Amino acid sequence: MFGSAYIENYRSGDRRRYFYLNRLAKHHAVATSSFSLTLSPRTAMVLRTSMLDILPVELLLLIKDHIPDVDLRTHVCFSQVCGSASKAVYSELEWEKACVKFGLSLVEGEDEETVSWRDLVYEVIRRDGFCDHPLCGVRRLEQNYYEMSKLSLKDYTRNSLQRILDGETICEMTGSYTGFMSTNTLLAHVDFSRDPHTRVANDGFLRTRGAPQQYEHHSPRSALFNHPIAYRSFATFAPTSSAQLVTLGSIPIVRNPSGVTVWDVFSAVQSRLDASDSIHRMNEYLRFVDYRKALCSRVDDLTFLLNRLTSLREFFHIFRWDGLYYAGQDSNRVPCFAIGFKTVRKVVKGVPEPQLICAV
Repeated sequence: MFGSAYIENYRSGDRRRYFYLNRLAKHHAVATSSFSLTLSPRTAMVLRTSMLDILPVELLLLIKDHIPDVDLRTHVCFSQVCGSASKAVYSELEWEKACVKFGLSLVEGEDEETVSWRDLVYEVIRRDGFCDHPLCGVRRLEQNYYEMSKLSLKDYTRNSLQRILDGETICEMTGSYTGFMSTNTLLAHVDFSRDPHTRVANDGFLRTRGAPQQYEHHSPRSALFNHPIAYRSFATFAPTSSAQLVTLGSIPIVRNPSGVTVWDVFSAVQSRLDASDSIHRMNEYLRFVDYRKALCSRVDDLTFLLNRLTSLREFFHIFRWDGLYYAGQDSNRVPCFAIGFKTVRKVVKGVPEPQLICAV
C-alpha cells in the first residue's frame, strides 16, 4: 500500500529511535542487564545522519522537483545536504544527463565506462560553480544549457548524444533543422602566454576585460586550466567527435569520442605555437587576417611584418584569436572550422614590442 520506499523510511525511523535511546543510555550511564540496546554494524552503516533525515525521500523528491532544471548549482548543493538519501533522490543517470544538458564533456584520460558522473559534477561545481568571471561559472552553465536546448533531444543521455557524435544530423533525429553548427563563444576570449615552450596547463588564459579585479591579465586565477566549466564545455553546438581546423593547416584533426571540448581545441592550437614549421607557413596565415592594420604606415611592406613573426605564438599576439567559424565538411564528413582573427597590435620600426591598437 505504501510502497517499498515508504516502508524503508519507516524502518529507518525505528533505527533512529534505537540510536537515540542508545545515546541517552550512554549519557546517563544506564547499563544494566535489563536495559541494553545496541545497533548491529550493518544497521549503523545505513543510518541516515543528515539534518534532512527527518524528511521522507518522497518529500525530498518534491523539493528537488521545485528546483529549476537550469540551476545545476542548487541541484548539487541540495544533493549534498541529502546525505545518504542523495542516491535515492539523484540517480547516476540524472548526473550523466546533467553533463549533456549543460554541455560538459570528458577530457583526455577519462573514460565513459569508468567515470562517476556524480563525482564529476560535484567536482566541477565545487571548483568553478560559483566563479564570478564573466566567461565562466553560472553564466557559462546557462549559456551551454541554452545552446544544448536547441538540439531538442527527446532525452539527454549519452546514447542520444552519441548519435550526434556519430554524424547523425539534428534534422535526421528530430525532423527539424535549426542550423549546423554554432561554436562556443569562449574560443573568442582565450589568450596565450608570451613565454615560448610554456606547458599547456599554464599557457591559456581567459581574457579579463570586464572581470573582477582578482582576475588580472594572465594571472593564475584567469588560467583556463583553473576553470573546469570553461575547458570542459563543448567547443561546438551541436557537439562533434572530430573537428578540422582548416585555417592552421599544420594542426591534425582534433578528436574526442565524448565530444570535442574547448580544451581539446585550445591544446591542439597550443601544441603548434612554437613549432619550427609554423614559421614557413606565416605567409599563408596572413591571408586570413587584416595584416595592413598591423603595419605602422603604408610604406612598410609585408616582408617587414614577416620578419617580426618568428612563431605562431607571436602571430597570435598580434592577431588575436577571435573564435571559430563553421566551414562545412571535408570529403570524410569531418566538420571543418576556420579560426577567426582580430588585429589588435601593430609593429613599429625601432620598437621591440608590438604596440596595442585596441583594447584586449
